[in-house]
Amino acid sequence: RSSDLDLWIEGDASIATITGNSSQRHFSVKSYNGNGNYSDLLVNTTDRYSGKVLLPKHTLLLQISAVGSWSIELQ
Repeated sequence: RSSDLDLWIEGDASIATITGNSSQRHFSVKSYNGNGNYSDLLVNTTDRYSGKVLLPKHTLLLQISAVGSWSIELQ
């Protein structure tokens, strides 16, 4: 079963290293700015995923939709 989680970002992260979707279901990560406006679809896959993505400027929220475990490291 898929679950959604909102991850609030504190600080000025510009890169996210994202890993997840070992069960090869739907996995997505969306970004939103401080006004709650959608910024970008960072990950959208049904394959295993491991990679680095640039965060849009002023990103304050990541919305993760996943089945199983995942990780995000911000830089």
